[in-house]
Amino acid sequence: MRHPVLWAGSIFAVLLIIYFNIGKLKVELSADDMDARGLPSAHAYQDLKEHFEEKPSVTVLARSKSEQWTESQLCELRSFVNYDLANHLNIHAVSSSFSIREAKFEDKVLYYPRYIQLDCKNSSDKVVSLDKIKSSLWGKIFVGRSNDIVINISFEETENFKYGSFDPAALDEIKHRLADKFGRNIEFSYVGNAEYISEVLYGIDTTQWINLAFCLMLLVLCRLSFGTWLSGLIYNSNLILGFSLLMALKAMVGSTSDALSDSLFMILGVATLEDFIFVSTLMIKDGFKKAHRRLILPSAMTSLTTAVGFISLTVSDLASIQKLGLWAAIGSILEWVILFCYTPAIHSLFKMKGSWVKSSKAIGIHWANKIQINSLSFKKSKIFLLVYVFAIMGAYFVNTNEHFYSIFSRDKQLRQTVEYISETRSWQSSTSIVFDVGVNDEQVRKAIDKISKYKFVKHIESGILALDELNTNIPEDVKPLVKIEWGADESYERYEDKTGRRRILVYLDSLEVDGVGAAVKSLREHCKTGQCQVASGLVKHLDLLSLVPKTLYESFFVSIIHVSLIIIWICLAVNARKQIIPIILSSFWGPALMFLVVIVFQMPLNFLTSVFASILVGLAGDNAINFLLVDKNKGISKGLNELAGGATVCLAIMSLSALLFLFSYFSPPKTFGLLMFFGLIATLFGDVWILRSFGDSPGENEKK
Repeated sequence: MRHPVLWAGSIFAVLLIIYFNIGKLKVELSADDMDARGLPSAHAYQDLKEHFEEKPSVTVLARSKSEQWTESQLCELRSFVNYDLANHLNIHAVSSSFSIREAKFEDKVLYYPRYIQLDCKNSSDKVVSLDKIKSSLWGKIFVGRSNDIVINISFEETENFKYGSFDPAALDEIKHRLADKFGRNIEFSYVGNAEYISEVLYGIDTTQWINLAFCLMLLVLCRLSFGTWLSGLIYNSNLILGFSLLMALKAMVGSTSDALSDSLFMILGVATLEDFIFVSTLMIKDGFKKAHRRLILPSAMTSLTTAVGFISLTVSDLASIQKLGLWAAIGSILEWVILFCYTPAIHSLFKMKGSWVKSSKAIGIHWANKIQINSLSFKKSKIFLLVYVFAIMGAYFVNTNEHFYSIFSRDKQLRQTVEYISETRSWQSSTSIVFDVGVNDEQVRKAIDKISKYKFVKHIESGILALDELNTNIPEDVKPLVKIEWGADESYERYEDKTGRRRILVYLDSLEVDGVGAAVKSLREHCKTGQCQVASGLVKHLDLLSLVPKTLYESFFVSIIHVSLIIIWICLAVNARKQIIPIILSSFWGPALMFLVVIVFQMPLNFLTSVFASILVGLAGDNAINFLLVDKNKGISKGLNELAGGATVCLAIMSLSALLFLFSYFSPPKTFGLLMFFGLIATLFGDVWILRSFGDSPGENEKK
């Protein structure tokens, strides 16, 4: 190792960078905060938020545990909503079932009594019926067949907050106060983008425990495989140092993390483990210095292919995917630098003797070396190669339909609340239609009449329909006065902005990509001639999800092409021309098989599926490259015999580590973990068994 003092000394600079920057990293928790430049729906949604004051919000559904409401219960709850919540510093606005009023004209007096009439000065335990409010326009939308009291809370947005535009702590405080004050008699559930953000943050926090479990698992597995606790400590130290530096660099350049990159620590850990395993394997025979020297070039090439797999994600149109791919690629290179530059520098500087491997106690590697790797006959391997044919054919049958809340499993409270709303209100999602300036009441009414006839529309909410509801029992000559007073009410700002643009809210019967996509397409078709546009966070999220297949295919094939070019270049450099096709076919067999599995089982495509594909392609060929370059003068079969045990240990550790994703709070990482587990097994099968079926190294035959 040249200049060990310089390399070791630079660690101090790295630690300073980490110390002063890692705490500044911001995290985007919702699709609202995710960068979606280039999407028209993102611009439309931003315009909606600005002109109609769309804030992070939560809808609280309060249910009496006795299934009936007493007057005293409702009075206490109304007092809390109207005073405690309304005066909360972080709350922008509050509305509730208690806020809804009707219009009455009696004795020449126009007044607006509440639908829920309470005598709170003399409250008793008499049962109060909600039938009157349930029969109103708002009751049909928000209460439906339930007996819920509905509380809508919108929060002030925050600037320079670590987790985007909304601080979930404000919602957590409200949850605790409601539970403490009313939890004995009332059950609360929450839904809305603020609750979504809160749940995502909670899930990210729980991921830290999975990361800790990953490090502990690596510690134990390295001890079993290489005979010392030191081996696991060194790997974990390298991983944590590299990941911390990566996060600090992201903060320095103003980049952000998001829920998509929540598993980046383990993704990097699994993707970069192979170099460490192979170095440790060679240390048993060659010692510290020689093992590093023999593998520095092969590992550089495998780190390059891993980086290429990640960086292929930058072809995505979505900035969040681009960032994940770019920083994961940088992280894989950093881990190589730490293993082959920093680790030898410290070893040399402090004149350490020996290595982190103890042959006499290395149970795992000795066991793996004894496994007989019998070659498949070429005739049998051709059967396995049919996977490529089926994968290409299956590309036309990918499943792009996904539930918008599929990030959460069905046992999570948020997902259960969404399903409860569907059962009791008949709608599942909503979007806004914003009309252009100059569109009058009559035109809006015609649009409402037409849109309400669509099969997917369950309800429509608008200022015009609300005015009709208010005017139900009002004389004709008084209705203009009602219209004036309704237009001056704060709640009317929900339906018309200061420029005179009208807005209606359309409640849809689906929360799946296909259903919402078809609905939004029809609404957009209407707006082509109706002087309006469809805008909402739901539509923006839909357009983000529509990029998944494009991202998957583009990143998948871009990475395959680049990794193939690297393999071809290496084979030409070591005079193994005839080995090019066998290595390429065996290397990509694992990714092709898993692509086929995703199609056969109709697993919904999501962004993590794209990440999985890129990782697997990035790892493709790593074993073959190591086999080829570890002793490039003796051919690939010599390298295969020498490193096959290490490849098996690597497979075992990486596969078991991938299963930790099953403990994720979110659903997609669980699927990701299973795909990684079987994908890594398939990759090893291709890299070792299928590769051997093609015969010995042509490089050797040429020399013979």
